Amino acid sequence: QNKLENISTQAELQSLEVELYKIKDKINTLYFSIEVLQESKKILLVLKEDLKNKLTKVESGVKNGIIIESNSYILEAEIIKIDEQIIEIESGIESGFKMLGDYMNQEIKNSIILKLPEIVIDKSDYENIRPEIKLIELQQKKLDISKSLFDSKKSPKIAGFGQAGYGRPGLNMLSNNFDSFYMIGAKLTWNIWDWNQSKNDKQLLGVQSEILNTQKDFFNQGIKILLEKYISEIQKYKNLIAKDNEIIILREKIIKSAESQLENGTITATEYLTELNASSQAKLNLESHKVQLVKAKIDYLTVKGSY
Repeated sequence: QNKLENISTQAELQSLEVELYKIKDKINTLYFSIEVLQESKKILLVLKEDLKNKLTKVESGVKNGIIIESNSYILEAEIIKIDEQIIEIESGIESGFKMLGDYMNQEIKNSIILKLPEIVIDKSDYENIRPEIKLIELQQKKLDISKSLFDSKKSPKIAGFGQAGYGRPGLNMLSNNFDSFYMIGAKLTWNIWDWNQSKNDKQLLGVQSEILNTQKDFFNQGIKILLEKYISEIQKYKNLIAKDNEIIILREKIIKSAESQLENGTITATEYLTELNASSQAKLNLESHKVQLVKAKIDYLTVKGSY
């Protein structure tokens, strides 16, 4: 009975571990969402600075009659648009840190810069160490102990007792004198027949044990499917990052040509901004894919139970 109570307590504590583990996925998603926003803000600030420098050159061209005045207005409007985007991003960062701080039960400053951890994945090393597996194992132990408890209930039991004292009267109820006394004895009980109640209860526990084994098998199978999914995602983001780098190199060449054409008045600011925004989007895609690659690796380890 003591063993049963002890294993029941362990199972209850492990159930809490299972619930706490579910929060990890929320924390991961929240952390990397903030990371993407911070990288986006960094790129927008660089873009804003580039546009301000370009606006200075365009205004100079307008004064010299090389560039029409509306081009400077288009660049100014784009700078204001970027300011709006930065405001929205900063609001998202603040909200993200607030939620992250609530989980951590502490205040986190918005000025903190999150960093991507270095994650190494060993696909050959597979061991499911999720807390759910340990919970199922504890529940199985609980059933095994319960079976043993049913067997012990049918075993013969012997109990001894004793009593000693000093008083008046003693064991001789007819005497008025003080006297010492004692009593000892033993009791034997044996529940030989319980109308197959123990047998039925053990059969029920056997069915419950089979259910737990099935749950464990299904859980392991589901984990393996998820791990294969994240392995595919890891490779996907690696391929996307390689393509992003190729695109950025080409976009930078296009931007240099567009800058020269804008300063010479052969294209409008709108045409220049089209190419500039395409280049900025390529950089945003690269940073986003970098973050998603690390998140996919962490999700892989989290699903396996080793992070």
